[in-house]
Amino acid sequence: MLDNRLDLAIGHFPVNVNNLVTVPLHHEQHWLYCSDSHSLFARHTLDDLQNVGFVTRSYWNQSELARRGFKDSSASVESIEAQLILILSGKYIGYLPEHCARSWVAEGRLRRLSPEQFNYRAAFSLIFRRGRSREVPIRALRDLLKLQAAAGD
Repeated sequence: MLDNRLDLAIGHFPVNVNNLVTVPLHHEQHWLYCSDSHSLFARHTLDDLQNVGFVTRSYWNQSELARRGFKDSSASVESIEAQLILILSGKYIGYLPEHCARSWVAEGRLRRLSPEQFNYRAAFSLIFRRGRSREVPIRALRDLLKLQAAAGD
């Protein structure tokens, strides 16, 4: 966006940038999970969670880890799918979007860990450069996405 290679983007953008307009669209619920082959599946304490392998997204920095309740990570991945694979291996715990974990939870392969403490909602937005909001294609897509997001709530 900032180097003019994209006209607009949809995603999770945790940092606001002055020359970009952000249009909120959707919130995605995330929970901390472990697999049925992990030692914490049957029972755990909050201290146990700090002493096991934790897999995170490569774009998370130390402050993001701290906000999510962890000091560091044991593994880092580029995609949710890779994170799911590592969690299913039984060697790691990690955050996943609820919709990605739903079928695995239903099958008894994944379990939420301390959901009252370890959860967050990721905001998804449409972004575009300031000064372009009156351009017809950007305005049309923005309005369509806002209507769609409102219908989904």
